[in-house]
Amino acid sequence: MTDLFSQSDPDPKPIRFVLPIQPTAQLRVKVVDRPIGNGRFASRAVKHKKQEAREATIETFLMPHRPDQPIPGPVKLTLICYMKPPGNPPPPARRFGLTTAEWRRAVDEETLYHPIKPDKDNMVKNIKDCMTRMGFWVDDCLVVESHEWKIYSRNPRWEVIVDPVGPICMAKPTAITEVRVA
Repeated sequence: MTDLFSQSDPDPKPIRFVLPIQPTAQLRVKVVDRPIGNGRFASRAVKHKKQEAREATIETFLMPHRPDQPIPGPVKLTLICYMKPPGNPPPPARRFGLTTAEWRRAVDEETLYHPIKPDKDNMVKNIKDCMTRMGFWVDDCLVVESHEWKIYSRNPRWEVIVDPVGPICMAKPTAITEVRVA
């Protein structure tokens, strides 16, 4: 376990680690209806057995990295999902004009985006839910900034940085503040 709030260091340090497993997306829950009488039904969500197994695996690999106590304040989360490539370039690579040699070189250099399923948001949700249960933070609403990538790699893995930040946003987010009509 990592002690973020030791007496000798009042400034919490980022937690950096690698999970040497294939990143996976969170599966949808199955809704099961059961009759309760008078033509009415009670519904409940049931987690898929495959999803339970995925979460157990992720949590096993998260265990050595979790803090002694949950991070109490805002957190910046960085996730890189390195995904195993298929044997041949998928249609998006061909669509963007990459030759097979260019595609393979980019995979070897880990510089090629993974623009196909699974959906990045579902992958992030999967690991964030596991990190919440493991006690990295009290609630994943504390993740106030996040950066995620899906990259092809011959070495599938999650790379994670959990960075406790103060309550003040140090860099003002950029946005379109003015729209001009020509």
